[in-house]
Amino acid sequence: MITALLILAVLVLVLLNGFFVAAEFALVRVRRSRIEEDAEQGKRGARTVVQQLDDLSRYLAACQLGITLTSLGIGFLGEPAVASVIEDGLGESVPHGLSLAISFGLAYLITTALHITIGEQVPKIYAINKAEATARRIARPLNIFAAIFHPGIVLLNNASNGLLRLIGIRNSGEFDEGGSPDELKLLIAQSLIGGKLDPGEAGMLTGVFHLHEQEARQVMTPAPAVVTVDLSEDVETALRRCVSSGHTRLVVTEDENHDRVKGIVHANALAQLLLSEGADATIEGLVREAPLVPETKPLDDLLADLQRQRTSLAIVIDEYGRT
Repeated sequence: MITALLILAVLVLVLLNGFFVAAEFALVRVRRSRIEEDAEQGKRGARTVVQQLDDLSRYLAACQLGITLTSLGIGFLGEPAVASVIEDGLGESVPHGLSLAISFGLAYLITTALHITIGEQVPKIYAINKAEATARRIARPLNIFAAIFHPGIVLLNNASNGLLRLIGIRNSGEFDEGGSPDELKLLIAQSLIGGKLDPGEAGMLTGVFHLHEQEARQVMTPAPAVVTVDLSEDVETALRRCVSSGHTRLVVTEDENHDRVKGIVHANALAQLLLSEGADATIEGLVREAPLVPETKPLDDLLADLQRQRTSLAIVIDEYGRT
């Protein structure tokens, strides 16, 4: 009866060890942006996880304390309990010394196997793959454990921080989630190899890191290839040109001269004018001013300007003001 209770206690300790392992890896792996979004959506446990991330070192210390206590308990209770069962199974047919050696050897292997698989590997891999969901589920129980063992956790956390300061590391309680450009490039390459991105997507994302190396003239559409409409043309002609070209915006020129750009006109505005005033209405009143940029402007600066002005089209000019 006592042996059965000991084995049951060992199984409970193994599960508790798995809980603390899952909690530790979930807190380290979880992305703050995602869990904050979950909190805004009212998902259970998400707000508690955000609070735990604000004091991450304390909760990691709580996880480590839980792992250590359960591991010690597994070692203290597990091997003698399992060894007793094995020794009884061997009976008197095996010499006592040999029986004792076999039972403790097998007990050690069985206990270690349970500890590693159920108490370590399975919860670890699960938490890594489902970090947000795991963090939300363990949030409240971990809070309760941290409150009960608060003095010990504070002591361990302060001791760890003190040792870190000795080697020149200051622990702020939070960990930076940002990645350097090189790390992001590596992530893109790994996603390409893993099939998460196709070559075109990977190339587009990687190209973002080289925007500052390119100038506007390297990505512009040459003037002869730009679809334009003359300022004097009517709305029906302009709309037909939108339909035939597939563009929603047209560059408006004067006297069909590409160096005399007046601005741009949008297909939506043309359609509204056609419905309200008819096919012969002129487009002059619909022309919007387009930003002019020098051909040597770096692409990252150009992109920032377009975002600031909330437009997606600009007119590139050379040093003489020609397009």
